[in-house]
Amino acid sequence: MIVISLKIHNHQHILNHTKIISKLMELFPGTKVIRENTYNIKRDSIQKVASKYAAEGRVFSIQKRMEDEVNALEDLYGPSKQVSIPINNGNGFFEGYICVSGIQLSSESLVEISSAKLLLDYLKSLNVGEIDVSDYKDKKNSKRLKQILGKQIPVSYGAIELDDIPMSKEQKKALDLILSQKIQVGAFMRHGKIKLSIVLSKQDDTDQICKHIREVGLFTNLNFHHSNLTGKGLQHLSGMPKLKVLHIKDTSVSGHAFSHLTSFPQLEELYATPTLFGNEAMFHIGKLTRLKKLDIASATINDAGIQELENLRDLVSLNLANIPLSKGLHVVSNFEQLESLDLSGSTSVNGDMLAIITQLPHLKCLCLGPGFVTNEDIIHLTKSKTINTLTLAGKKITTAGIKQNLTSVIFPELAKMSNLKHLQISDIPLNEAGINSLSTIRTLQYLSIKDSLATDSHRQLLANKMANCNITWFDSSEKK
Repeated sequence: MIVISLKIHNHQHILNHTKIISKLMELFPGTKVIRENTYNIKRDSIQKVASKYAAEGRVFSIQKRMEDEVNALEDLYGPSKQVSIPINNGNGFFEGYICVSGIQLSSESLVEISSAKLLLDYLKSLNVGEIDVSDYKDKKNSKRLKQILGKQIPVSYGAIELDDIPMSKEQKKALDLILSQKIQVGAFMRHGKIKLSIVLSKQDDTDQICKHIREVGLFTNLNFHHSNLTGKGLQHLSGMPKLKVLHIKDTSVSGHAFSHLTSFPQLEELYATPTLFGNEAMFHIGKLTRLKKLDIASATINDAGIQELENLRDLVSLNLANIPLSKGLHVVSNFEQLESLDLSGSTSVNGDMLAIITQLPHLKCLCLGPGFVTNEDIIHLTKSKTINTLTLAGKKITTAGIKQNLTSVIFPELAKMSNLKHLQISDIPLNEAGINSLSTIRTLQYLSIKDSLATDSHRQLLANKMANCNITWFDSSEKK
C-alpha cells in the first residue's frame, strides 16, 4: 500500500482544502469528493450503534463520550473532506482525506511514476508542512518514491528494515519479544544516523514491556501516549543512552517518578500533558538541561513549579497552554532560543507579558487566548520582527458571561508585523468593516477563521480582497 501524507506542524489550520481539491480536479480529471465532512463517517457509525441498542431496549452509555471525542478531533484537525483521485489513466485510485491541517492519501495500486511525480510535485508547490511517501509492501518501490519526492524531505518511518540494524543476540531476542506483542516499531534515517522508535497504546503490560525496551537499548523515540505506563515502567527504562524523544501523555506517571527522566542523557523532547504530576515533577524536569521541546499543557502546577524551568535555556518549543499562572510566566524570558510558544488559555498573558515575549529573538510561532489579552495589549506584538505564525482567540468565558476581549480593530496593528505569514483567529466577529480591516494584513499567505459570524457575502468580499492568501473558514455550528 502506498501512502502519501502532508503534515502541518502543531496541526495548524493553514491549508485551503477546497482550493487544493479544485486543483487536483484539474490535474487528475475525475477527482471527486466522497464525503463533505469525514468526521460524519464516525458520527454515523456511532448513531447506527445507538439505534441498534435502542431497538433492543438498551442504552448506549458511551455515546456522548464518543461523540465528544469526534468533536474534539474536528476542533483539532479542522474541516476535512474525503476524496477519490484517479491515477494510472483511471486504472487506480488514491483515496483519503484532505483537511485544513494535513493530507493523507493511500492507494492499493502500483502507482505509475508519472502520476506519483505529478501529485508529489503539486504538494511540494504548496511550500508548507512536511511531505512523506512510502510503499509499505515494496521496500524498493518505497525508495524510488522517496527519490521522486526529493532529498530535501527527511526520510521517515519505515525506510529501514529492522533486520538491517546491527544488534547483539540479546538485543534481537528482546526486540522479538516486543514485536510478538504486535507493538508498532519503526526505523528511519535522519542526519546520517539510525533512529529506532516504538509506539505503545493501551497495552495491559506496558511496565513489563519497558524491561524489553531497555534490553534493546537502541530506541531513540518512545511513545507511551494513552498507555498504562507507571513510574515503575519508567524506572525500568532508566539509563537508556540514546533516548531523545519521550511521549508520556495520558499515562499514570506521577510526580516522583519524573526523577527517572534525569537518567536519559540525550533526552531532547518531552511530551507529558496531562499526567498526574505537579510541582514535584517540575523540579525533575528542570534538571533536563538538554531539552529542546517541552509540552506540559494543562499541567496542575503553579508559579513555583514553572520557575523550575529557568535553566532550560536550549528550549526551542514550549507548550504551556491552559496552565493558570501569574508572575511565574516571566520565566520565558530566559529562553532566548525559543521559536514556538503556546500560551492559549493562560489568563496571565497581558500587555506586560507580551512586551517580554516579543523580545525573544528567535520566536516564530505564538498562540494566545482565550484569555485576558485586550485590543490595547496587541500593540506589543508589532515590535516583533520574527513572529510569522500567530493564533488569537477573541472570547473569554467568565462567570458573568461572555466577555469580548479582542475585536477587529486589532488587524491594522497586526499589519505592522512585517513577517506575519500565517494567522489563525477565532471568536472575533467580522462585519464588512472587520473584513476591510483584516484585508490590510498584506503579508499573509494562510488565514484560518473560526466562528466569526461572517456572512457569505463577507466571505466573498475577503476572498476578493485577499486573492493571494489561502483562506479557510470554520464554524462550530456546521459540525452536524
